[in-house]
Amino acid sequence: MTLYLNPILCADTQFFNDKGVILSGGLIHTYLAGSTTPVPSYTSNTGSTFNPNPIVLNAAGRLPAEVWLTGGFTYKFVVQDSAGSPITPGTFDNISGINDPSGSSSSITEWIVTGFTPIYSTGATFLIAGDLSGTLTVNRRLQITQTGGVVYGYVSAVSYNAGTNKTSVTVSVDSSGSLNSGISVVNYALLNSINVSVPQQIVSTTQSNVIFSNAVTAGALVGNLTGNVTGNVTGNVSSVTTATTATNASQLGGIAAANWWGNNQSYSGDLGPNGTNARHAGKTYTNSSGRSIWVMVSILGGGPAISGYPDVQVLINSVQTMWQMNQAGTIVGTSKDAFVSFPVPNGATYGVFPFNLNALLDSWFEYA
Repeated sequence: MTLYLNPILCADTQFFNDKGVILSGGLIHTYLAGSTTPVPSYTSNTGSTFNPNPIVLNAAGRLPAEVWLTGGFTYKFVVQDSAGSPITPGTFDNISGINDPSGSSSSITEWIVTGFTPIYSTGATFLIAGDLSGTLTVNRRLQITQTGGVVYGYVSAVSYNAGTNKTSVTVSVDSSGSLNSGISVVNYALLNSINVSVPQQIVSTTQSNVIFSNAVTAGALVGNLTGNVTGNVTGNVSSVTTATTATNASQLGGIAAANWWGNNQSYSGDLGPNGTNARHAGKTYTNSSGRSIWVMVSILGGGPAISGYPDVQVLINSVQTMWQMNQAGTIVGTSKDAFVSFPVPNGATYGVFPFNLNALLDSWFEYA
């Protein structure tokens, strides 16, 4: 890291307030040019010691030490009195170090050079002197130089300890990487993670084999979703059973897949009239399976000695949806049969009701 001497803030520079009184205890804040993002400065060209931010002027209104700037980017300085009130003129912007060959805004890339001295803590955490919790915010991208080269990641947690005057930064390194004790440089992305300026846009390209290394949360969909979505949705559906209780796309996809017609459905054994879950003609049942089912029922007539045939009606939610008029009947031994087959929506009531009171239930099957 190369440092350059500040051209306007020298150790012997004396400051006064608007009335010409020596600015004893005055404050000088150092920011990234054109912003209110704090950046450090140094007391010498070795970069071993930070100036405080803000710098506090002594009783003579002078700087307590020299002010050296990190090469490669520009600063803004804001001068205030000891109470934090601005003086006139009190703002000096777009200041780069003396003889800094790259000290212009055009040299700033998407990564802000900080000059921070990171202190290794764990494979996922480093410390920084001072309170940087307002700058290294959660989800902000980081560019980190350490033993082995440059790695990238984002801030997953940050906290400031006033007792130690250090900020603890937890990092999620891309591709399941980790920090090591050789960490030496930490730069952060130009875009903050709070109130970001990235414009909304429509993804119009086709992506193949997209891999998300972290959890992806789907926001609310506004407007119409058109086109086809192909492929499989996998993940933890947990105990979610309805779309209204789903909390993510994986759960919603799992609910849809679980309720497709024919998925995990099968034919029952004969349910009537002596089966374990016996069904009976002339009674009403409720479909509480969570999806549509299909019902198949055959009714035996009373035999040729009894006038009339096994005509039946099907009631779904008390509405007649089928009327089987078996005028000729089907001779089975001495009986005549009628057969009905019908779907039942989820939550609906249903039943099969013969007109001939001597008719008997032959078989009852359900696809559920």
